[in-house]
Amino acid sequence: MGTVRGSDSRSGPLRNTAVNEEVMVRKANEAFYAAMENLDIKNMENVWLREPYITCAHPGWPLLEGWGPIMRSWERIFDQTFEMKILIEGQ
Repeated sequence: MGTVRGSDSRSGPLRNTAVNEEVMVRKANEAFYAAMENLDIKNMENVWLREPYITCAHPGWPLLEGWGPIMRSWERIFDQTFEMKILIEGQ
């Protein structure tokens, strides 16, 4: 019976891929929250995929679809916000 290389160990290609994906997700989250905390629309634009099928759910807002409506929503939020502090726990 064959085995999938790296599937039963804490090292190997599958583990490395999972670790790399986790690092990439953490970096994307850090970039998102930094843009949010700094009210930085240019950096917020960089963390979103420019595709018509992306969605965003702000609390109290209807579901937004597409890059344009989502970026306009962040512009509105940032224009009406003086300061935002983000605290991430449990990392």
